[in-house]
Parts: sequence; C-alpha cells; structure tokens
Amino acid sequence: MSRADALILEPDDGPARSALVWLHGLGATADDFAGLNLQLQCPGLRVIALQARPQPVTIFGGQVVPSWFDILPKPGGRVTSNLDELEESAQRVRAEFERQRQAGVTQFAVGGFSQGGAQALFTALTHPEPLAAAVCLSCYLPQDEYLTQRAEHLTLQTPVFMAHGSEDGVVFHEHGEASRDWLREHGTFVEWHSGKFEHTVTEEELAALGKFLRDHLD
Repeated sequence: MSRADALILEPDDGPARSALVWLHGLGATADDFAGLNLQLQCPGLRVIALQARPQPVTIFGGQVVPSWFDILPKPGGRVTSNLDELEESAQRVRAEFERQRQAGVTQFAVGGFSQGGAQALFTALTHPEPLAAAVCLSCYLPQDEYLTQRAEHLTLQTPVFMAHGSEDGVVFHEHGEASRDWLREHGTFVEWHSGKFEHTVTEEELAALGKFLRDHLD
C-alpha cells in the first residue's frame, strides 16, 4: 500500500502493533526500501517509508533532489545541516507517529539510511519522550554543536542501533564512530555494527537490525 508521501509496508502476521518510520537517503526514494518489513522479520511491525520532498541542496550546487534538510559547506571542508529543515522533517515524523497512534499502534521507532539516518537520530534525540528504538545506518549526528549545547533537554533514553561500513566513501566511518561515541558519552545505549563494506545496506546489517527490533518491540 502507498500514499502520495509514503510507502506503507504491512506486517504479514496480522494487525500492526508497532510502527517504524523509515527515512531514505539523500536523492533517493522510499521505494528503495520496498520489502524492508519482510527483511526485518519483526512480528507485528508496520514500516512507513516516508518520501522526502524535492528541494535544492547547496552542496550539490543547488540541484533539486529529495532531501530531508539542506546541507551547506563550512570552512575547512566541513558541512552543516539546516536546523530549521531538520526540525521540520522531525515534525513530519511525529505527525506520522500520531497518525499511527490513532490507527491503534502503541510502539514507535524511527530509522533511516545516510541522510535519512541522520534525520532519524536528530528526531529521536529531540522527541519529547523516549521511543522504542532508533535506527541509524551509515550516517552521522547532524547539528552536533547545537545538540551538545542542548544536551540536558534531549531525550537520550531511546536505544539506538548503528551500523557503518569501514569502506564508506560518502559518510566516512570515523564520522559514524564519532556519533556513536557522542551518544554513549551522553548516556544513550548504542548497539554498534561495523564491517568491510561501502555506503550501502547489507544483509548482515538487516539481520542484526531485525533482532534488535525484536528485542525492543513487543
């Protein structure tokens, strides 16, 4: 099933009891994760793969692509993320949680790959209450200085699953490690997986993720 803004993947074992809102990578589409619910093998899990709106991305020379937030260059070869757009996309995820709550779902998780994983992590940290889980694949902590300044106001109790390839040439492995370390230093439980792969999602990751979700969702 699908909506104009999302691909809805229903559990094959009965009514949904939990919902994972999934966010694709920069320039990608929700359809890239068709079948994710079957790969995760998590009973009662509905996956809502949201579709980002096309917008200009500064580091792409202003090219319009599906994006959760703009990425802008900083001195020294670094980049930063548009905070207002991060918060706007987080609100979109929260609106989806409410939609699912009204449909009878009682547990919620957010996850994503690459830029979508960064957005998922920001969403979980700024959500008003802990979620059942957050999933961050091949990604990084966006707006780390802003979040560090607001650490006492963040929701740090959500368990986080992170995975990152050591051969990743898009989001470097050390950025994932630094994000993991930041979370652990602030008291968040992080299950970390790494392997010799590039900027992609592997079967091994999804198998480990499925177990993580089964452990944290009823």
